[in-house]
Amino acid sequence: LAKPFSIWEKVMIGILIVMYLYYFFVAGQIHQMAHDSFNYLNNARLLLGEKELLYAATSPPLLSILIAPMLLLDGIFLGMGFIGAKLLMVIVSGALLYVTFLFLKLYFNRKMALFGTFLLSLNIIFIHHVPALFPDILSGFLLTVLFLVYLKARKEQSNRFLLLTSVLIFLSFLAKLPNGMIVFIIFAFEVFTRNWTFLKSKKFWITILLPFFLYYLAFSGAYTIAYGFNENSFIGVFRSVGGLALVNTNEEAIQTFYQVDW
Repeated sequence: LAKPFSIWEKVMIGILIVMYLYYFFVAGQIHQMAHDSFNYLNNARLLLGEKELLYAATSPPLLSILIAPMLLLDGIFLGMGFIGAKLLMVIVSGALLYVTFLFLKLYFNRKMALFGTFLLSLNIIFIHHVPALFPDILSGFLLTVLFLVYLKARKEQSNRFLLLTSVLIFLSFLAKLPNGMIVFIIFAFEVFTRNWTFLKSKKFWITILLPFFLYYLAFSGAYTIAYGFNENSFIGVFRSVGGLALVNTNEEAIQTFYQVDW
């Protein structure tokens, strides 16, 4: 049985609850927006069939995919979709704090795990990025779950968890492109721990390389659907890595959509 919570732990839990409630207040500050937020909202509206909008091809798509159903709430009451999108970000914020606690508890006692989670809750990412609709919180959640799943897959040599690891790497790509660096961290971790048997296995390399191939297909497919078939259907994904505006019929696809009315 788990030990009863100490007074100190109860105080930490209470503070975390207060911080989480504060995120709801912060999310209500509609004026706190940035141009990248409009890119994600723009792509979400494209998914809902508003074909007159341009596709922000260098904006990772996962956040737009998640908030698109929320925007349907505008059909019930104007503005409800925007509120729903921000509420979703608050829920993901809470999920990130929870999985962070689970991750820290693997290596520290419950008291230290709670304290570490409390320190994370003070990060400005929750104060600024919840109302701004940036992918950083979603990215942090996916990466933390990825670490948890990968450690379990590594320990048990489970094909099921290795497959789930590969899926989470792919989703983390879709959330934020620099997350691709996670495969190098995983590789370095295995080298550092001298896990040569695992490094030589085919399933290890399939696990970390398959997401790259899937991301390439997803990006190329989305670009081709949005702009038609051209050279960027093949090499656009590599241009996007450098943050470059994609070129379509010799015209730059503008990545900032200030004209979108929200």
